Amino acid sequence: MNKLEPYSKNWQILYKIESEKIREVLVGAVTDIQHIGSTSIPNMKAKPIIDIAAMVDSFDKIEDLIQRLSDIGYVYYQQKSSSERYFFEKNDAYHLSITIPTVSFRRRQILFRDYLIEHPEIAKEYEILKESLLNKSVDGTSGYIEGKTEFVNKVLKLADI
Repeated sequence: MNKLEPYSKNWQILYKIESEKIREVLVGAVTDIQHIGSTSIPNMKAKPIIDIAAMVDSFDKIEDLIQRLSDIGYVYYQQKSSSERYFFEKNDAYHLSITIPTVSFRRRQILFRDYLIEHPEIAKEYEILKESLLNKSVDGTSGYIEGKTEFVNKVLKLADI
């Protein structure tokens, strides 16, 4: 996916529908679920991928959660996971991160999202940066994440006053 699309109100609807499916399949495990990433920021262009963060109490039963999520089409990617999150994709349309309260992944994602929502001029800067990075990338991914890191860290410092 190497193109940003204009903001769509459908992204919020798709998030609500998918988050309910996740809640149903992970009943008893999920303590919080949030729409994160660029599709959660009104009026900002984004890759049309719905990013979701789901909180569970611990990773103790992650194998069970991986199996339950596979039942609704999610594929677990160990190479995209870390000590802070287990990463899943579904149909090139959804990215899901399962995280726990003792790590900062969820907090960073929400701080970043909320700051961009509250500061549309900064969201526009981010959009321009992402378009520039995608235009420089042959495959739409090389250097894209790395190229955003400095900007994201700057916003997180501003947001965590």
